[in-house]
Amino acid sequence: TKKLDWVWEARLDLLRLAAAPLIPLDVIGTEMRRSIKRIETEGSTDQDLVDLECENIEELLELAFIACQLTITRVESCCRVFYESIHARIKWEKYKKQLMLRRDTTVRGTPHTRIAAIDAFANYAKHQDEWGHDWSKVNRKSRLTSEIVKRLGATPGSSGNMRSGFKIIVGHNHFERVDELSDIIRAWGKGLATDYERDLNAQRPERASAKR
Repeated sequence: TKKLDWVWEARLDLLRLAAAPLIPLDVIGTEMRRSIKRIETEGSTDQDLVDLECENIEELLELAFIACQLTITRVESCCRVFYESIHARIKWEKYKKQLMLRRDTTVRGTPHTRIAAIDAFANYAKHQDEWGHDWSKVNRKSRLTSEIVKRLGATPGSSGNMRSGFKIIVGHNHFERVDELSDIIRAWGKGLATDYERDLNAQRPERASAKR
């Protein structure tokens, strides 16, 4: 039991660290700010420039969402030691999906948590070229992702799906504040760590006897 306690406590520290972004998203935000400024200062007379900068913002958001997905995956990996020690009756893949439903709020007007939405848009960013313009024909593996991003405002053929996704997840269209996605993941990881710490304390004999 002491060994298990030590493993859990060490893993709790790793879990909290894992929720920090692998790539500082404020750096991406700085690049977006430059694009937004160019649109504001020169866009009224140059539509080509507007289109180019909007495409740049879209691509930067793709990078940001994929970076966030890497962080989400890292958090899930840190949770595996807890899964293995609680003798869960469900398979790891199902348990991993359930993690995205815990300790996070849903996107307004949808059943999806913000973490699940970030993950879905990251998958969209990676596989959109494979989907084409008819999402009804996507493979089985991508079907759930396509259904989620459609519920969150994405449409086949649109050149602004990442911007639409960001707006509905964070509640505004200030794309330069992309680091708010990191705040969502950090809070989620912290919440999971709190849950596991509570479970650890409940299993300790000295804690259990003290409560009697």
